[in-house]
Amino acid sequence: MSSLSNFLKGVSLFSICTGTADVLLGASSVDFFAGHTFPVNSPATVFADSQLRFLGGMWAGWGVMMWWASNDLRARRTPLALLGGIMLFAGIGRVISGVKFGFGSNVVAAATAAEFVVPATIWLFGDWS
Repeated sequence: MSSLSNFLKGVSLFSICTGTADVLLGASSVDFFAGHTFPVNSPATVFADSQLRFLGGMWAGWGVMMWWASNDLRARRTPLALLGGIMLFAGIGRVISGVKFGFGSNVVAAATAAEFVVPATIWLFGDWS
């Protein structure tokens, strides 16, 4: 197994674990991961809890697909490119938020950086021949 495949499996496990935590913890995962607490039962908290649980499921699913794609990088390069593009697009959204509101924590800043580094790593170190 290649170094890129191993790296992507690590990224996959991270997204599966953190996505599952978001599904299980909802808005309280923000306190767990970033040290911030939402106001109890406010409309914003209800919305954020729903969004975090939904998007956590999507993030975990992204990780499952990345794991699958990383098992055969050459044969699955199209799904792998799509997953990288999705991550890059999400990173652009995070940059827009960061410029508008600030990044708020080192966790968010690191996630933003990863959303640009992972697709670049796939592109640069993939054996596409």
